[in-house]
Formats: sequence, structure tokens, C-alpha cells
Amino acid sequence: MTEKNINRLFYIFITLHLFCWTLLPTFLRYTLPLDAMEGTTWGRQLYLGYDKNPFLNAWLTELAVFLGGKSGWLIYAFGQCCVIACFWAIYQLGKKMLSPIHALIAVLLLELMTNYNIDAIDFNDNTLLLAGWALIIYFFYTAIQSQKIKSWLAVGLFSGLAMMAKYFVVMLFIPMALFLIIDSTARQSLKKSGLYLASLLFLAIILPHVFWLRTHHFITLTYAFARTHHATNWLMHIQYPLHFTLSYLGACIPPLILFSTLMIGSSSRLTKRKILPSFQWRFLIYLGVLPFAFVVLLSLLTGMALHVGWGQPLLSLGGLLLLAATQPTLTQKTWKLFLILFYSLFFALLAGYTLSLINAGDNSSANYPGPRIAQQLTQQWHDRYHTTLSYVVGPRFDAGVVSFYSIDRPTVYMDADPVSSFWIDEKKLSKKGGLFLWLGDIHDKPTDWAQRFPHLIDQQTLFIPWMRDKKETPLRLNIAFLPPQDKLKIVNYPHPIR
Repeated sequence: MTEKNINRLFYIFITLHLFCWTLLPTFLRYTLPLDAMEGTTWGRQLYLGYDKNPFLNAWLTELAVFLGGKSGWLIYAFGQCCVIACFWAIYQLGKKMLSPIHALIAVLLLELMTNYNIDAIDFNDNTLLLAGWALIIYFFYTAIQSQKIKSWLAVGLFSGLAMMAKYFVVMLFIPMALFLIIDSTARQSLKKSGLYLASLLFLAIILPHVFWLRTHHFITLTYAFARTHHATNWLMHIQYPLHFTLSYLGACIPPLILFSTLMIGSSSRLTKRKILPSFQWRFLIYLGVLPFAFVVLLSLLTGMALHVGWGQPLLSLGGLLLLAATQPTLTQKTWKLFLILFYSLFFALLAGYTLSLINAGDNSSANYPGPRIAQQLTQQWHDRYHTTLSYVVGPRFDAGVVSFYSIDRPTVYMDADPVSSFWIDEKKLSKKGGLFLWLGDIHDKPTDWAQRFPHLIDQQTLFIPWMRDKKETPLRLNIAFLPPQDKLKIVNYPHPIR
């Protein structure tokens, strides 16, 4: 099989991936996922950082909303474009080390891991790292091999952007630095200008965020450290990294089962076995194995709990490592069987995702009645005050939903917390008024709201049916109104609880 034919198969596959994994959530989900919704809240305020992450996720989410509207289809597409960028980088790297067909197989194996499809539906910092991580690795390899300035600049560009997606990319930078110092071939880069130009470009991208951090009390770093729960006894030093490792070993089972089909047959070889130079092996081990090992070792030594989602890009070189180690014999028969099984599993995964959302009830944000809530509450505000709804205050997701789907796109005051929503001026909020939300019982309203917002009136509890399954317990949402200052004289009669 020629490289041209294999390239054609690759581009057909990534086109199909983009189409299917964008189309399904667009039509099956009634509301954006949690992280994507948070991105729409941040993106309304174009700052150089936010309370949880640097700026790249938020800015791209706002761009997707601007270009694609409130259906969210472009947000879903952005997530899958990150996956495709990852696949492209792995495929190009694979072709430099193995035969094109082995490079393609390495990518197809990744497709059967949820990291690269379902998890990428929720466009967030981890999804962005899928692209950044793989692109950094590919251009780092080509830069070391060619010492071309454009390759080094690509390393600097994608390293800076990845850092502005999530600081976790440092777990890739450490093995890269070690490889440059220890490997004799890579060490030659220290004598070239390309590496230093890449470093300057990297610093140029991240320095505005660093200066922003200084003026915002290092809020993003504070959040990162606060989220890393630490072990309270020695056993947790083992439990945390073990759980993280086993989660990813379990995710490897479907691609490994598919890979086993390549062991069938022994004649009419489609490929020749290649002996990888020691440099390529060292490169794959340093950048494909050490990041995962360092994350596990960090948890083991410090007792830090690891969130499984953090490791989304860690196995991106897994397929290449497996193919490089085995380089299985490929025959016409095994190749056809492999493709048949692959696409059977691919469409089975799509069907499974579809059924899971249809039957999810109130267990999934996909069935959250977001547009209905936003329309109803915005209409109530307009009927009362005949003016634009400028602010919505409440839990990140619920308030974000109202903001995103409302025709007014009000600014979100997340949890009424001035630290996380540093863009809020409460004096302006009190002047323009706003809609307040909270969950639980109507008496569970935060105790400090009465003091901070003394004109808050007309508490109500709404019971809103979940989408698809009307038999589920309705969503219970409590609301109250803060009238605009120029409307305070309007009489607001108590509204009965519905």
C-alpha cells in the first residue's frame, strides 16, 4: 500500500471523527457541558487569566460563541479539532520513525480511548493540551533533527500556548529539558540559536500572564495548589497514584484488544520491519513514558491526589511506543480485519454515547433544561423592569447557563464571590440590578446576601422539568430579584412558590 493511499485513509478518518463527534453532542445535548459552560462565562471577560486557568481556553470559547452562536456546535468542533491536531502530530512523527501504515495504526488505537473523543466534547484546558502536547513533541523532534529555525519557533509557539492552556504542561517540559541535557544528539541544540529563539518566543507569550498573576494575587496558582488534596496517612500515598494508573490501564484495554488482531497472518507482508535508531527510542521513552512516570512519582512522594482528567494527553505516544516495539506483520487479511473491527468499535462507541445521553435522565448536564430556564427567567426580568438583564448571580454552572442562553447575555457573578469573579463591581451590580439563583431549599440562600444586597426581593422556587424524561424529579431552582436602582419604587407583590 502506497503512502499516498495511507495518507488518504488518515484524512478520511479524521474528517469522519470531526463530523461525528461534533454532530452528536450538537443535536443530543440540550446544554453545554460544565467546563465548556464555565469557559463561556470567563470568555465574556477577556482577561489574561482567571481563577482556575490561564486565558487560552476562555478566549477560544468566546471566539467559538462569536462565530458559531448559542447552539454550541463550534465549541464542540473546537474540542475535536484539538484531537485532530493531536492525531496529525502523532501521525507525522510516526511516519518519521516507522512505516506510514504503522503510524496510522498508532493513531487509530488512540481513537478507542475516551480521552480522544467523548472526553473532548467538554472543551476545556485538558482538551487544549491534547493538541499542544502532541504538537510540541512533533516539532521538538523535527527541531532537534533539522535545527531549522521555523521548527524551533513552532516549539516555542506551541509551548507558550500550551502553558496558557494549563500549567500541567510542565510535566512535559521537564523530560524535554532532561533530554536536551542528557542525550548527546539533542545536546547539540544547546549550541544553536534555534533553542534560544524558541525560549524567547515562549517567554513573550507567557509574560503578560505572569504580570497579570502578580496583580491578581497569583489567583490561578492558588487554585491549583488548593485543589491538590494531600494524603492524611501513608496508605494514600499508594492509593492515589495506583488509582490514577489503573484508570489509564483500563482505558488501554479496547485499543489493546484491537491491536491483538494484527498478530493474525504471516504471509503477503504489507510492511517491512524497521530498526529504530537509539536516538528515536530515547526520544519516545523520554517524552512518551517519563511524563506519566513523573506524575505518578509526584503523587507517590507527596501524597497528592491526582484527578484522572489531568492525564488526558499523557498517553498520546502510547500507540507509537507499542508499534515501535512490536512492528507487527501486516497482511492483506489482517489489515482488512483490523479496519473492519476498528470501524465497528468506532461506530459502537458513537452508538453507546448516543444511548447514554438519551437514557441519562437528570444524571447528565446534557439534559439540563438550560435554554428553557434562561428564556423563562429573562422574560420574568423583562416583564418586571422593562430593561436588559445585566447580571446573574449564583452557582457557576447554573448562572452560566442563564447567561449563555439568555438573549441579554448578562455578566455572571460566580457564587457571588469577588475573588473568583474579580471583574464584578458590586456598586454597578446594585445600580443595574440582577437575578440571583441558588440551589437546595429556598431558605438555603447564602446568609451574607441580605447584608450585601439589602434590596433583594421576591424569592421564588421554580420546579423545571428535565429534558427528555419528564418522570424525573424536576430541577429545583430558587431565584430572587435585585431591582435596578431606578426601579426600586416599583411595587413587587410576593410571588407564590410554584
